[in-house]
Amino acid sequence: MAATVTVGADPEAVALSPDGTRAYVTNNGSGNVSVINTSTNTVAATVTVGTSPGAIALSPDGTRAYVTNNGSGNVSVINTSINTVAATIIVGLFPSAIAFTPDGVKAFITNRVSDSVSVIDVSTDTVLGTMSVGDGPNAIAISPDGSRAYVTNTFSGNVSVIDTSTNTVTATITVGARPFGIGITRDGRRTYVANYNSFDVSVIDSGVLAIPDPTTLPTVTLSLDFGPIPGSCTRGNPSGVQGTWVTLPTADQCSQIGMSANADARLLGWSTSPNFPAALAQSQVDKGWGAIDDSISGVRMIFIPAGKSTFLSSDNTLFSIWSM
Repeated sequence: MAATVTVGADPEAVALSPDGTRAYVTNNGSGNVSVINTSTNTVAATVTVGTSPGAIALSPDGTRAYVTNNGSGNVSVINTSINTVAATIIVGLFPSAIAFTPDGVKAFITNRVSDSVSVIDVSTDTVLGTMSVGDGPNAIAISPDGSRAYVTNTFSGNVSVIDTSTNTVTATITVGARPFGIGITRDGRRTYVANYNSFDVSVIDSGVLAIPDPTTLPTVTLSLDFGPIPGSCTRGNPSGVQGTWVTLPTADQCSQIGMSANADARLLGWSTSPNFPAALAQSQVDKGWGAIDDSISGVRMIFIPAGKSTFLSSDNTLFSIWSM
């Protein structure tokens, strides 16, 4: 054991800042949150919140910490730059768990006694809507692409599936007895539910396809307009994948045709899509392009989120902008 840090009474949950420099601990019996400096393992601040704080989660950008106050039926929003409460949001009875969409636009709160889920607009710290789910909603997890929220209904023995774009329940899935914890795989294909009373784990197939095998993609050649210099690359759109995979001959390039072909043609950029797993956005996102870049079965590929590119090709399908 490296250290022991004294905090408040009945510490319940811990959340780390994205950069790992701070740990936020809810003290259920003290009605406050301890902020720990992880480099020194000392308490840097103590923030008073509501009654019986339980769960805590930090926004993806780390600027806000949201705390569910079980006893006061609200959520405290902590400004992490100054460690003070910036807002208090009234939700349902006994708010229990919290999860952010990957883009940080919405936060979803389970209200265990109200049998509901509250949706918070993070930009305004206001409730966008409240939807009824099963009996005793407990844990919540959001798919990597941000499109669905899965809620364990402890006393109903099922899981509610919420469409995060419309804030509506789209499915109810029967699982084991008294489901508690829930987790989703990185690719979003499977959701695992721990069933407390039936001593088992239910595995839910989300219907999301895995990253495709390039050799199985239907392909066409797409001509891109570089002015006097035409270009082409290969694309494929397998059924069920909301977007287009583009095979690149070499790093960051499409092949070009003609006397003046430029081997350094590069992607200018497009908007990212909330409907694709943020976890897969690697080097291209780091460059600010918003593309999904991966090497699949040894083939360099880029994923273009559906409806998010900014160039119309000759056949009027959305595609990306490339430039020399």
